[in-house]
Amino acid sequence: MTQDNLLEKVHALEAQLQNVKSLLATQPSGVEESGRSNAEQLAAARVELLELANNLEYLALGPTEWLKASFAVTKYDHLVYYTLAHFPIHQHIPLDGQITYTKLSTACSLPLDALKRILRHAMLNHLFTEPEPGYIAHSEASRILATDAGMASWLGHNYDEVFRSFGLFPGTLERRGYSGGDDDDDGYGHPGRTACALTFDQPKGFFGGLLAEQPRRAKRFAEAMQAMTRGSHDPAHLVHGFNWGRYDGSRGLIVDVGGSSGFQSLAIAQAHPGLRFVVQDIEDHSAKLHEHISKSGVSSDITFQVHDFFTPNPQTAADVYFLRHIIHDWADPYAIKILRNIASVMKPSARIVIVDTVVPEPGVLPWQTERTISFLNLQMMLMVNGKERSRQEWDELLIKADARLKIVGVTQPKNSVASIIEVALVE
Repeated sequence: MTQDNLLEKVHALEAQLQNVKSLLATQPSGVEESGRSNAEQLAAARVELLELANNLEYLALGPTEWLKASFAVTKYDHLVYYTLAHFPIHQHIPLDGQITYTKLSTACSLPLDALKRILRHAMLNHLFTEPEPGYIAHSEASRILATDAGMASWLGHNYDEVFRSFGLFPGTLERRGYSGGDDDDDGYGHPGRTACALTFDQPKGFFGGLLAEQPRRAKRFAEAMQAMTRGSHDPAHLVHGFNWGRYDGSRGLIVDVGGSSGFQSLAIAQAHPGLRFVVQDIEDHSAKLHEHISKSGVSSDITFQVHDFFTPNPQTAADVYFLRHIIHDWADPYAIKILRNIASVMKPSARIVIVDTVVPEPGVLPWQTERTISFLNLQMMLMVNGKERSRQEWDELLIKADARLKIVGVTQPKNSVASIIEVALVE
């Protein structure tokens, strides 16, 4: 690293900070001359600020010190999160107030000295505060863990299941337990040959084994996934990223394949009440769906159907089959079967709408979005033998499922990690 490089990044960061300050000081005023609203400009500026700050840290430390810090410190960040997933310290701290370390130690069943060390490191990562010596209180971030069940479930899934699987990941690669391609000889790509499956001794894998056999984990995973629909996974991206209105007049039938309790269908139904929906999943989530319908007040025709997507889809008159974050859960041999079981029954005018990542070339998307895509790609490999796919890989996958399946449109909603891929039968 040269001093000139560091100075250049410092100046760039200063300029971006000034830009953010200016945007924050400006009242929202609709669409500017650039065609972007103040809120959109601010969101873009924040993302750029994150990238600049990340690069500045690397340059300020230099590659050797950066490596030392990364290898030495980062693993203990994760150790703290893993501990919080096992000992929910955040649940024993008053939401408004403070508690002594001694009382908290008793409440959490943790040794006092260990608790102090864990919390001292957590506070360096914006979790918890020490308002006065001997006392601990919530920070803004830790209060979210205590009050947001979905975020607490996201913590639990990532550390009680994902993080625990890390140790066996290299071994799955050595034993060729993972395959992202279409060669399924000897079970390559099988969901039961992942690091997660080996960690929990689940030959049927994460979905078919661990979640199917342990209802508490299944409940937590469902809560975590619903929590992740905010922000970059917001249902609004699906609602506005595809022209559902073209089917309004004919009371079009939309099939939500692998749709769990139907919260994505409900989001679409609120914007297009004239549509009909069938939510499908291998487990019966009808009670939860009806609960969601009652709370949302939507008047659309929404029903639930138990269906295994590895068998032909029973809905042959659908206008749209949509699969949100389904295909990325599976290696090619299984993804091909899922798509083939739709293509074999769909009418010529129907569409398949896939909501999943289209992995771009490096540098195309903002740094923060690329990091999210990268983590998803690795997590799919670790947990389920799935993968995120490039445009070329999507094209190849569809042809192998049915030679008539062609992509007729790809939309990348603003601030969304996933793309909306529209697929049609083309003779």
